[in-house]
Amino acid sequence: MTLPREDADAEAAAEQWQEEPPFPVVPKRNFAAQRMTLHALLIAAIVLPLVYVAVTAFTARAKPPHRIRSPATPASPKNTRSRCSISTSR
Repeated sequence: MTLPREDADAEAAAEQWQEEPPFPVVPKRNFAAQRMTLHALLIAAIVLPLVYVAVTAFTARAKPPHRIRSPATPASPKNTRSRCSISTSR
């Protein structure tokens, strides 16, 4: 249970409460910092894709193309017969 306060303490607390603003103080916006951040993001949005394309082109040129053998191609040049056993003669 709350203990009763003395009248002098209650009046001081009420005055202090009324002097405080009802919301926290918001600092002013720093437009210079926002401008620098937007410039950095703009530069990154232009430069990073260019770097990605350059690196991709460089690594694609450095490696030989990877060939995947399809299952329909023969395993060796000796085996030229088709795996399909459909006859065309009547």
